[in-house]
Amino acid sequence: MNLVYRVIPPPSEEQLLRKVRAAMEEARRFGVTSIHDISSTEDVRAYQTLADRGELTLRIYSLTPPSALASSGHGWDPRRLWQ
Repeated sequence: MNLVYRVIPPPSEEQLLRKVRAAMEEARRFGVTSIHDISSTEDVRAYQTLADRGELTLRIYSLTPPSALASSGHGWDPRRLWQ
């Protein structure tokens, strides 16, 4: 399976934001208000972008290691997601 993943390009930031919005809409349809997510740094960045824009409609418990976030260069601040 890794052979396949190596040739598939990662999604652009806008594609990732669209995917997260679609997932939030699906969650909303079923009354889900919070999720647990073993997130990549790109996912967390998308969550933070949506939170900054006032578009984050879920509470997200992210299991991304802080060391990965701190070294990602994304300027991650956990307090920003819960304001």
